[in-house]
Amino acid sequence: MSKGWFVFGWLLLIALKISAQVPDAGAWLGYTAKYKINKKWEAELSPEMRLNQNYSQIHRLLTDLSLTYSPVKRLELSAAYRLSWRNQTYFWDVRNRFFADVKYSQRLHKKIDLSYRLRYQYQFTDLALGNADTRNSDFLRHKATLNFDLPKKLTANLGAEYWQPLSPALNGVQNRRISGSLAWDQNKRHRWEIGLFEEKALNTTRPATAYVVTFGHRQKF
Repeated sequence: MSKGWFVFGWLLLIALKISAQVPDAGAWLGYTAKYKINKKWEAELSPEMRLNQNYSQIHRLLTDLSLTYSPVKRLELSAAYRLSWRNQTYFWDVRNRFFADVKYSQRLHKKIDLSYRLRYQYQFTDLALGNADTRNSDFLRHKATLNFDLPKKLTANLGAEYWQPLSPALNGVQNRRISGSLAWDQNKRHRWEIGLFEEKALNTTRPATAYVVTFGHRQKF
């Protein structure tokens, strides 16, 4: 157990150092409670806090509620709702998001899996707030991930994700995210994970890049 925590602490310090060297650095701190209803159905509740401005400001508070169905091995269908509060300096903007996923995984090697997830996402804001950033978002999100089983109850993954707009007003891929993470299974019910991702806005007159450290804890009930 002590070796696992040492590896996690070391990697977290590296991720923090890397992301702190860029102007737009943040952190996502999350917890997931997973409840297995039966062999085919699972429910999840996932609150999360997101920091920006070099970890000095709370950018968002959110929680996801999702339900996943596995009709056959390696195929998952899920639907989810997100309620979030976004810090707009002088007020908090309330946002709602609905999304649905289709995920399929394939074993490439006894210790390597490849998965592909297609997500449909619809988000809207409380227009009564008068916030300028109120346009609806209607996207398909494509994500491919390689998962590696490592010794000492460790799992690593590398992922790439792209946002494809469905609105005719938006042209081309709007977002790209490249990520990597390391997870440690403390036991059958508790998993700890740290990661780092780079996210870049594309096909926009105001391009931006963010570097974000992630830290999460998953608990099974």
